[in-house]
Amino acid sequence: MGWTSRHNAHPYVHVKLRQKVPGGIEPDDIIYMRSSEMHLIEAEAKAMMSDLSGAQEALRPLGEERDSAYDPTIFDAQEAFIEHIKFQRGLELWGEGFLFQDKIRWDDPIDHAANGGSGASETLYQAGYFQDRPSVNTKWVFKIPQRELDANPNLGPGDQNP
Repeated sequence: MGWTSRHNAHPYVHVKLRQKVPGGIEPDDIIYMRSSEMHLIEAEAKAMMSDLSGAQEALRPLGEERDSAYDPTIFDAQEAFIEHIKFQRGLELWGEGFLFQDKIRWDDPIDHAANGGSGASETLYQAGYFQDRPSVNTKWVFKIPQRELDANPNLGPGDQNP
């Protein structure tokens, strides 16, 4: 990959976007939003508003870019199409840090069990191996640090995230 020994990368590290000058300090372009993310957002919004045909057409350009035979109309029910959008988001936005917010928005649990997805090791993931849905699990919400509550006279115990 052209990395220097300063990177200390694990031999199995996954890299999605590489630096233009490997091992250099030259700034690369910073991608804030890609067109594929816009297609996914529009498709999800239309699907959530029960505009299934609009959602299918919003996702069509992204799917056809990967597969010329892509046909989003095979997902003819709102629930099935939303699951398809979740799958497409996982493919397109892998490694970009979207999954945490997606899981909160969809109220989906994290399940690393073999039948839940990855088949990851429970020993390695420990308490993170399974996390219940955000609506019933307060571990999804970041707490305001106690030092911040103590130092700020405008914050009190009632302002703490649940």
